[in-house]
Amino acid sequence: MDTLTFIIKIVEAAAWPVTTISLVLLLKKEIGALIPFLKKFKAGPLEAEFEREVQEIRFETNQKIPLPKEATLLSPQLRKLHQLASVNPRSAIIEAWREVIFAAENLLQRSGAVNANNGVMFPYEVKQRLEKAGLLNVEQLTLFNDLRKLRNQASHTPNFEPTSESTLGYIDLAVRLASILNETGEVRSTLDMSEYGDSQSKAV
Repeated sequence: MDTLTFIIKIVEAAAWPVTTISLVLLLKKEIGALIPFLKKFKAGPLEAEFEREVQEIRFETNQKIPLPKEATLLSPQLRKLHQLASVNPRSAIIEAWREVIFAAENLLQRSGAVNANNGVMFPYEVKQRLEKAGLLNVEQLTLFNDLRKLRNQASHTPNFEPTSESTLGYIDLAVRLASILNETGEVRSTLDMSEYGDSQSKAV
């Protein structure tokens, strides 16, 4: 093989890799846009159903429950949940639900519906106590129950891998409800302090 032929063979061998790399660089944005669709295609029927339910709940919630304060949307905890979602979506859903439970239990204690000696409550019991105490309206209680069921599905279904969209959607719903619970607790604390001040004034 002469030198010229050798060079031609090398050029031919390198042509396809170079062309492929060039195409990838040129179509970088388009390929990136396809990734979410590929993930959805990979998702199984349970994950697809989970995403459908999250979308429906978000639609209903947007119609009936106002968005939380901007400070809540930018909270460090929300950012942490979003970061966790990119690494472990399933764990992010479970942690988001814990935020709801923590806020709900805190509200129940502030309102006097339970005390620290009541011990650990199951989520369904938390919902019943919130309802009995009149601390949430019908739409908010429905959201609480929907999030509870979705969390159980994510937690107990073997090899469950929710999509990024459904995970972030769940997190946003959970943070919204947790913020409502926290704000309700703050309002009740303010009212209690006001009533206490009035009673003290009358006593004097």
